[in-house]
Parts: sequence; C-alpha cells; structure tokens
Amino acid sequence: MLISKYGNGTASQVEEFENKYDIKLDDEYKLFLIKYNGGDTPNTSFKSGKHSETVKCLFGINSKRNIEDYNEYFDFKKNECIPIGMDNFGNYYAIGISHENKGAFKVCAKNIAANFNFEFFKTRLSDAIFRFAAKVERFHCFQKLKFLKTVKTYKAIFFCNHEKGFGKVKISDSFKEFIHKCKSKPIDDFAKKSPEEMEKMMIEKGRGNVITETLRTAWKKQYEKYKDMMQEEVTF
Repeated sequence: MLISKYGNGTASQVEEFENKYDIKLDDEYKLFLIKYNGGDTPNTSFKSGKHSETVKCLFGINSKRNIEDYNEYFDFKKNECIPIGMDNFGNYYAIGISHENKGAFKVCAKNIAANFNFEFFKTRLSDAIFRFAAKVERFHCFQKLKFLKTVKTYKAIFFCNHEKGFGKVKISDSFKEFIHKCKSKPIDDFAKKSPEEMEKMMIEKGRGNVITETLRTAWKKQYEKYKDMMQEEVTF
C-alpha cells in the first residue's frame, strides 16, 4: 500500500489513547500509528476473494483525519472494534480491540469459580450459599463465552457498511495482512499540474477550444488535493 502520511505519532500518544478508552490495540497497528499516524491513500483498493473495496484514507490520532472524530458515530464498545479508515463512499474499516478492565474482571471471575469446592458447599453450607456458588459458575461460563468472542475479533479487520448501521464483515485476520492485501497506484503526474500548466498543455495540443470555467475549477480542485501528497510504501 502507498500512503501520503499525516505525520509521526508517539508511543505516549498511542498509550494515552488506549487509556482514555480503556482498550488495547494490536501492536502492529500501534507501530503504524507511530510511524505514519494515518494518511491519504488515493488510487488504493482492497481485494480478498470476492470482496473488493476502495481505501480512501486511514485515520490517525490528533491528525488530519482523527479516529476520535469518527468514533463519535461508532459504538466501539458494542462492536468490539474502532474505526481506522474509510472508503470513497463513507464506509468504515475497523480493527478489533480488547477491553483492558473487562479482561481483568474475567480473569478474576475465573479464579473465583476455580477455587469453589462445590461438594464442600453442598454438604457443609446452606442451600442458599450453594445456589450462590452455582450462579458464580454460570456467570463464569457466560464471561468465558464473551472472552472467546473478544479473542476472535481482537486484531481482525472489518468492513463496516454505513447503510447497514455500520454492520461489520470480517475481511482480514490482522492489520498487517490487510495492508498487504491493499494495492495502490502512484498519483498521476497530471494530477499535480497547476491549472495554468494544464491550460497551456491543452492549448499546445490544439484543444484550447474545450477549456471552460468548469474545467478550470476541476483542475484547481484536483491540484489542491494532490499537489503536496508524497506517497511512500507502508512497511513494518
């Protein structure tokens, strides 16, 4: 994948983001944020099997396109993932996260359940205490199922369709795999030519008669978008 990065992040910046939302991010994605902090990805597409989508950009932290600005409309707790980029049509790419406090609570519940001696409770303590112990065991089983679900989604990349309430479809097992499946084409040299250069070129080719104010506006918009973009290969 080629990217025109937004700048460099820092480890402390990423750690602060994780602490703010009480989540854990994949190490490879954290490295990306530190090295690139997101960026524009023109002429880029993701393809895996029959699934093919455009990739307009990847978000950063406190950058030109900030994760938190898009997270506002995305229920990351419910979805167990956060938005990390978007396509040309407003759909999101998201990465699976791990909830730090939830993980600690599950380990605690597991330890409590593991230390219960149910035979002892049945014979030595009241039925009420035994029922309580049984509830703890059922609670542990429920939490274990939630934990397995989190493990399954952690690090994975999802495509979230905005027309379907950002319902997610898994498209890759990891951020690194996602990047490797993204293919980019370099920005065309014509896209970086100023409106004046484009007009001069058209006149030299004998096509000055097709130049209109609408065309000049389109050239200006294209030039402003691409003039400062410097693409580089995303590496880990």
